Amino acid sequence: MAIGDGVLYVASAFGRILAIDPASGDVIWDQKLQATGTGKPTYYDGLVYLVAGDTTAWAIEADSGRIRWQLEGAADVNNVSGGPAPALSDDLAIFAYGSGEIQAAFRKGGLARWNAIVAGQREGRAITLVTDITGGPVIDGDMVYAANNSGRLVALRRDSGERLWTASEGASGPIWPAGDSVFLVSDLGELLRLDASDGSRIWGVQLPHFVDERPRRRAEIHANHGPILAGGRIIVASGDGQIRAFDPRDGGLLASVPLPGGATADPIVMGGTLYVVSSQGQLHAFR
Repeated sequence: MAIGDGVLYVASAFGRILAIDPASGDVIWDQKLQATGTGKPTYYDGLVYLVAGDTTAWAIEADSGRIRWQLEGAADVNNVSGGPAPALSDDLAIFAYGSGEIQAAFRKGGLARWNAIVAGQREGRAITLVTDITGGPVIDGDMVYAANNSGRLVALRRDSGERLWTASEGASGPIWPAGDSVFLVSDLGELLRLDASDGSRIWGVQLPHFVDERPRRRAEIHANHGPILAGGRIIVASGDGQIRAFDPRDGGLLASVPLPGGATADPIVMGGTLYVVSSQGQLHAFR
């Protein structure tokens, strides 16, 4: 979901994106995407952007649902259900595709500006065959950060796509730049703080990962949602039934709050309140 100018925009796995009046639930318009709409949309200055089917970038006029422009990314075979939202600046829209491709286009006209690939994978892990971009893209000043599902994170120049550094860490969710650091939950279930200048590790904290740690029982894992930086803390909501807050300076655990059923989505903060949805389908709010 995304919201802009008082309208709610919802992309659906049934291949549609809808504009909805949040007060009444009335559908304002309904646009067919010709592919699954499991990627998160982004609203910016009268346009809604998203990636459908992990291969096609869309820019849709927010008031009417008419297609402003489309771009095609490289096709891929293995996909993660869902995808990150496009990142927007004053002039560029930056999209992530299931193939590991990052594509920047001029925001209003759709002319491609640059392309980059987040390539590479961890050895010995079958899941690394899934090369989807699962972290980012996120814009921070002149930088763009993006990571795949299989052990690679890159920093690119926003204007040209030039690669500045590569870290051997994947990201299973949002990448959070803050000051001279980048925070993320890695594909190995670690909460990491990296140096934004070169991608080197400052600290790492192991989060709950395998449900059963015995070597031959390592199959199901706990999902870790986040991180977000709020109230001077790095917050992660996990599938093991806990919300944990860490000190961003050294990774020390500051607090842990029970969450019945565990988290099933990234938490958000608004007006001093943290909201998270549990696996039991309940919305929880915390100060």
